[in-house]
Amino acid sequence: IDGGARKVNSGSRNCLMCIPGYDCIDHDGDGDGECIENSTGFVPGNNLCDWWLWAWYYGPEIDGRDTPNGHLYPTDSTLDKDYYIIGGQNCSAKRIDIISATAPGRYFDDDGDGVDDYHACNGLFSFGNDTRYASGHPDYEHDREGSICYEDYRGATYRGYCSYMVGPSACVRCSPYDLDSLIVSSTLSMDVNSDKSIDELNEDEDFKLAMRSTIFYASGLDNYPDLTDPPYTYVQDLEFVASTSRTRRLLAVRSVDALYNIVVSASAITIAASEFYEDVETLAETAIDSGTFTSTLSDYLINTYNITSITVNATAIFTEVLQTVPPTYWSVTADVVLPTTITRRLGGGGNEQPACGCDEDEDAGG
Repeated sequence: IDGGARKVNSGSRNCLMCIPGYDCIDHDGDGDGECIENSTGFVPGNNLCDWWLWAWYYGPEIDGRDTPNGHLYPTDSTLDKDYYIIGGQNCSAKRIDIISATAPGRYFDDDGDGVDDYHACNGLFSFGNDTRYASGHPDYEHDREGSICYEDYRGATYRGYCSYMVGPSACVRCSPYDLDSLIVSSTLSMDVNSDKSIDELNEDEDFKLAMRSTIFYASGLDNYPDLTDPPYTYVQDLEFVASTSRTRRLLAVRSVDALYNIVVSASAITIAASEFYEDVETLAETAIDSGTFTSTLSDYLINTYNITSITVNATAIFTEVLQTVPPTYWSVTADVVLPTTITRRLGGGGNEQPACGCDEDEDAGG
């Protein structure tokens, strides 16, 4: 007995299950199971509960059972759940971004040896069907749920994780936006007359709401009737930073840049994406040059949010086009290698197959 686990077959050295009194529970939220005493206290253990729980939830469905052993992956190129676990966090199916097996970011150094190693997502039985081993083969290891399989210079937001809820060898990133989004990223330069610091401006939610609503109308987004949510919802990631290109002309006037993304669904835009980008950029520049942007913002500040201590004069805008792409589901790509399919059941209790290939006359644990 070791940490609530028991070796149930001397010929299956890796075949360990939780002993009675311990439950196989995903205690730490990483998608794997641990042996938990009475479901209340964590008991560490290195046993096949670590992958057996995965098999129970995500393995192929067995017809005719009251409690099927997991489920089949969809065969119609869709993600049939609303949310998926990506790197231990819930992610909307609309934001699932499956990363190509050939993406450069699949190679990185995570062990400090100076060598960029390839990071695959080899799930259960990827290398065979020997049920004594999670990988299906004694000489290979499987990649655990939530293992990092992609990263690049952009940091954690662009990090991919092995997610076997999505597919049997899927490396997945949870995008900050729905994957059918059109995104226009802009930097708005302005003079701000206020006693508030940059940090205080970022903390002033009413000021940011007024700015976001003004950007919506200045960019011509009111020309698209399918954009029915409140105007400010389409202007995201707004952040104020001190301008590096201009200096203050008056003590109370700060040169400030507003960084933001316009994010809309492609299905809500009635023109080509390239035309949409051009319209947003042209209309915003016109609104700034004509003074309409400044007057609209002033109206929001005073009449909607009762803010009289901040005045703004917009002076210039720089627009960069960004675009996300529709998701590439695992079932329609050549990047996914389907593992050997075998029938798996919980051991003991009269099931047709014992757990882990153990002897049928031995109890495989609770």
